[in-house]
Amino acid sequence: MGYTTEFIGKFVFDKEPSMELMEYINCFSKTRHVKRDVEAVKSIFPDYEERSWKGVLGDSAEFFLQPCDEVIYKKDDRLDMAGFYKRNGIIDDNKPPLTQPGLWCHWIINSRGELVWNGAEKFYCYVEWLEYLIVNFFAPEGLMLSGRCFYSGEKMDDWGYIVVDNNHVEKIPNNISTFDQDDIICVRMPYVIKEELEKKVAYKYGISLEQTLQRFITWCAVEPESFTSWYRESRKKNVDYTRTGSTLHVLEGQELERAVLQSTGLTWDSFGVDSKSVSDLDHKVLDVFREKAVEKKRLTPDQAGTSDEKLVSKLNLLTDNGKLTRAALMLFSNPESIVTGAYIKIGFFAPDGTYGDNTINDVLYHDEVRGPLVEQADKAIDLLYSKYMKALISYSGIQRVESYMIPQDAMREIILNAIAHKNYPSGNPIQIKVYDDHITIMNEGFWPFEFINVEDAYTDEHDSHPNNPKIAEGLYMAGDIETWGSGFDKIKKACVRYGAPLPVITATKGMVNVRINPAESYMKVLEKTRKNAGNIAIGNGNLAIADENLAIEGGNLAIESKKLANKSEKIDYGIIVMRISAKNYNEPTPSNINIIYKATKANQVFGASDIKELLDCSYATAKNIISKLYNEIEVIVPEKKHGKGKYRFKNYDEV
Repeated sequence: MGYTTEFIGKFVFDKEPSMELMEYINCFSKTRHVKRDVEAVKSIFPDYEERSWKGVLGDSAEFFLQPCDEVIYKKDDRLDMAGFYKRNGIIDDNKPPLTQPGLWCHWIINSRGELVWNGAEKFYCYVEWLEYLIVNFFAPEGLMLSGRCFYSGEKMDDWGYIVVDNNHVEKIPNNISTFDQDDIICVRMPYVIKEELEKKVAYKYGISLEQTLQRFITWCAVEPESFTSWYRESRKKNVDYTRTGSTLHVLEGQELERAVLQSTGLTWDSFGVDSKSVSDLDHKVLDVFREKAVEKKRLTPDQAGTSDEKLVSKLNLLTDNGKLTRAALMLFSNPESIVTGAYIKIGFFAPDGTYGDNTINDVLYHDEVRGPLVEQADKAIDLLYSKYMKALISYSGIQRVESYMIPQDAMREIILNAIAHKNYPSGNPIQIKVYDDHITIMNEGFWPFEFINVEDAYTDEHDSHPNNPKIAEGLYMAGDIETWGSGFDKIKKACVRYGAPLPVITATKGMVNVRINPAESYMKVLEKTRKNAGNIAIGNGNLAIADENLAIEGGNLAIESKKLANKSEKIDYGIIVMRISAKNYNEPTPSNINIIYKATKANQVFGASDIKELLDCSYATAKNIISKLYNEIEVIVPEKKHGKGKYRFKNYDEV
C-alpha cells in the first residue's frame, strides 16, 4: 500500500556542486531517517564523523548515514525490536527526527550535477524535502538551485509543477488556466505525459476523454513568466504557437519539435544512442582533446589521464542509464554516423565577370571540412587562412604588412558559435561563402530571441543559450570556447583591435546568417591590387596575377616594389607571427621566439646550446623551442654541414 507520485524534470545549481556533497546527498537518499540517540550512535559507530555531514550528526542524528544494506540485523530482530534498536542506536524506527519531514528523501544529484528524482515509489513530503536540502546543505555551501519539475500523483486531480527559483520553492498544483472560455485552455505540462494528463483534464471538467481531445490543449507548455511558452488552439486544429510576453508566433516543423523537447527539459544532443559505446569513439581524437583540456586548465593531468570511459562520464556525455549521448559521438567520432550534414562547406565565389564569364553564383572552387566536431573549427580556420583568404601584403617602407579580411580570433569564434548552435536534424551543412571583399556564413540554427535581440548581440550582456549545450560544453572543455556567453564580446574586441567592422547578423526562423565585411586596411590594399592587376586567371584554386608590380608569394598576394627585400634575406617576422597565432601558443613561447628571431641574422646558424645561453633556460626548453620552430611552424631549416642539431631561419625563397 501507499501513494506514489512520479516526477519529470530537473533542478540545476548555479555552479558545480562538490563531489563530497554529491556523494553525501546520494547516500542520504538511501538512508531511512529515523530518530536516534546521538550518544549511542557515537559509541556504536566509530566512524560516525565520516557517516555524517562534515562530522556533525545534528538533532536526533538527522545527518547520520546508514544505507539499508548497512543496517545491523540479526535473525530474530522481528521478535526482538528492542535489541534491534539498541544495536543501531535507534529510538523509534517509524518516526523521523522532528527537524525532518519524513522517513525517506528521494532527491539525488545525478552525474551531471543536477538534482532529480531517483525513481523510488512512495515519495512523501517532496516539497518539504527540497526545502530541507536547500536550507541544510545547498545554501550553506553557497549554491543556488533553480529549475522546474512536473509531478503527477495517483489521484486524477493530483498534478502540477514544482518550481525552484534561486532556492525559493513553490508548488503550483493543477495548473489549468483559461485564456478564452470557448477557445483555449492552456495546461502546464511536458509532452511526455500527454496521455496521462488528457485523462486528468477530462476528470477535472467532467467530460469524456474524446471531448478532451477535441476541445482542450493537450500538450501545452505555458510556463511561469520566466519561460517562453507554447500552446495549441482548439478551434484551429493542429496550430501551435509560441508566446513571449504578449507576442504570439506560429510554431511548426523543426521549431515545434524543439519546443516539445524544451518542455521536457531535454535537448537534441542529450539523447542516448542505443547501438554505440565508448569503443566507437576515436581514441586519437580523445587524446588530442586531453592535451588541449590540460593546456587550457579545463582538466587536471590526473583527470585527463583516466580511461576513455571515465573521461566521457566526467564530461557528462552519458545518459543517466549509461548510454553514450549524441553529443559524445558528434564531438569525438564521425558525426555523420548520427546525422547527415554535420560538416562545414567552404566555397570561393567571385563578382560577375571577374574570371571570364562567371556569375556571382558560380563557385570557383570548394572544400568540405568533415570529421569530429571538436576538430572542425581548427580545420576550417586553417583552410580559410591558407587557401581562401589570401593575405594581401603591402609594404610601409621596408616593413612588410599583412592584411586579412577579419582577424582569426573573430572568425574562429563565429565558426564555433555555428557549430554549437546548429540545428543538426536539418541535415544541411554550415556554409561559408568567400568572396574577395566579403564572407557570408549560413547556418540552420535557432537564434534565442527570448533571451537576446539580434541587434543587441554586441551591446547587451547575456548568458549562453546554445541549442546543443552538451556539444558546447565539450568545446569549452577543449579550450575552444573561452567563457560562457563571451563569444560576441570576443568578436567585438578582436574586430576593434584589427580595425574591422563588426560582422552583421541576420536571424529568421531556423536560420542565422553572418556577413563579414573586411577591415579598411584590407580594402585599401585590395583596391590597389584590383587597379594594378593586369590579366587574372584561375589555376588549381589559386589566383595568378600577371603584372610587373604583382606576384604570388607563398600563396599570398604581394605588392612588389623596388624596395622589396632580397629573396635571400631572412623570413619576415610577420609570417612567423601568423603561424604562432594559428598554433595558439601560450606565453612565454611567442616572446622567446621573438627574442631568437631578433638575435639572429640572415643565414646565421644556431642550435639548442645557443638558445639555452640566449634565453638563460634549460637545455630541454631550448630543444622544445627548436622542435616548435622546425616541426610545428616550419620556419627554420637544418644546416647539416655545420653539424647535427644546427639550424637557420628560412629565407624568403624557402617559405
